[in-house]
Amino acid sequence: MIWIFALVGLTFPFLPVYFSDIGMSDSKIAILLAIPPLVMLFTGQLVGYLTDIHLNQKSVLALLCLMGAGVYAVFPYARSFTTLMVMMTLHSIALRPCLSLANSLVLASSDGERRFGLLRSLGSVSFVVASVVVGVLADADKESGLMWMFHLGVAVNIVAATTAMGLKDVPLGHGSRLVGRQRSTFWAVQKEIMAEPIVRVFLAFTLLSQLGHGAGVIFQSRLITDPEMIGARNVDAAVAMNIGAVSEIFVFLFFNRLLGRVRLMPLFLIAVLAQIVRWAIIWSFPVLWVVQATNVLHIFTFGLMHICTVVLINRETPHHLRASGQALLSIVYMTLSGTLSQVIASAFFAVGNVHQFYGLAALLAIPCLPLWLRMKTLYERKHGVSGFWIRN
Repeated sequence: MIWIFALVGLTFPFLPVYFSDIGMSDSKIAILLAIPPLVMLFTGQLVGYLTDIHLNQKSVLALLCLMGAGVYAVFPYARSFTTLMVMMTLHSIALRPCLSLANSLVLASSDGERRFGLLRSLGSVSFVVASVVVGVLADADKESGLMWMFHLGVAVNIVAATTAMGLKDVPLGHGSRLVGRQRSTFWAVQKEIMAEPIVRVFLAFTLLSQLGHGAGVIFQSRLITDPEMIGARNVDAAVAMNIGAVSEIFVFLFFNRLLGRVRLMPLFLIAVLAQIVRWAIIWSFPVLWVVQATNVLHIFTFGLMHICTVVLINRETPHHLRASGQALLSIVYMTLSGTLSQVIASAFFAVGNVHQFYGLAALLAIPCLPLWLRMKTLYERKHGVSGFWIRN
């Protein structure tokens, strides 16, 4: 998990800047950034099904990392829009399923939910270190610039593949019993997961709550470095991103204690309300220190939201289908919401700019509130909980 989030830190904050540096327009950048979640839509759940029913999870994880090393080695030579689309597709196939596989491997252990927060916090640390290193190297080495993220990506992928092979694996075919005497088909797995009403409402809530969040986070680097907007340095973009990444560590470290005192549903509400406030402030005051200061709210908009979604799907998914459950969450959380977010951003940039998009991002979170209320009702009815905020 640590190396996977290091890979995300190497590229996630800087891809919009890199694409802009090689001549891509904002609308083309939005299309390129919509490819990863779109690819995950077709590959994520298939990988989850295969690792639940047929394959060895850690071997699949290692092979994906080795594929990623090859993609990072070739990526710097892509310059045309069409070639970049191909490279983003291959990059997404290699990296995106790794996140849900890493979650599944951790949560499959007997104390996985307790250990997840600590390991996820270490993942945030690796994200911070990786993005700072890239930002510093890019500013110091004007000739290579952001090419450093690809060079480092090759090395980190190789280390991640080696580490994956040393992990404790979930038994092969552990989900084969899910339908008794019937065959464990792909659609049988999906049907069993989606049979629970709260899962359906929860996935719809997750989709809506992330519509503005994905593009809001990823386009911060463009807002910060564009000379016509804030006009700061690459390292300033990395610092802004890492303020959020550092702050979310505290949620991961202390989540078990927090959940021991506060119920799960109010935490979802806090995360959504914080998202509305975060983007509205950036839209109202687009200056560097405001963007950096409001990134503290990342502790709620991503950190709290992310770990709550992982825990809820882990609790509501059948035990023998945990990989498929995490893959399904990743598809909705990062894929459908990410694709729609980038499509919305791409369409918006035809009439507006990155700064103005943050006002729209704040508005996009509001429609998820009625779904949250329905999810809360179903969850409390199913689990027989009483009281809204504090546990009895």
